[in-house]
Amino acid sequence: MGESSPPLPENMRTLTAAERAAVDNVFVRLREHFSQWPEYHGDPFALVWFAFYEGCGDSDCCRTILGEASPLALAFRLERRHGFDWVMVNRDGAWLHAVTHPKLDAPIVLGDLDDGSWVEEQERFENAPGVRANNSYEQIVQRVGGTPES
Repeated sequence: MGESSPPLPENMRTLTAAERAAVDNVFVRLREHFSQWPEYHGDPFALVWFAFYEGCGDSDCCRTILGEASPLALAFRLERRHGFDWVMVNRDGAWLHAVTHPKLDAPIVLGDLDDGSWVEEQERFENAPGVRANNSYEQIVQRVGGTPES
């Protein structure tokens, strides 16, 4: 978190080294699964986006990794390009990955993104795991006054 960031509320904390390593492991598995597209390996969000574009979200072999990687890749992009911070949020005793931004009233729990609340209504019909998380990028960035990048 940035030096000027206020202290986190009691129900939030920064990621531990083990939690960061687990996220990195998901990205390693994502790159291994989609080894045919090395040009996207430096940006997990772009890799997930391209995999969905190619129709991989509907295939049984890709559903699991895309569902797991999509919200984490979104958080990676939000942190790197739009001033968000990774945090863990305690919900009913479980620590969940989330992102926070000074212009948001509450953190965005990554596992909640597939509920469709951050996407346009016409995109809510998408059923592949992770696709709604991936598609929420523009709405989230616009909410904090940013401009989405491709």
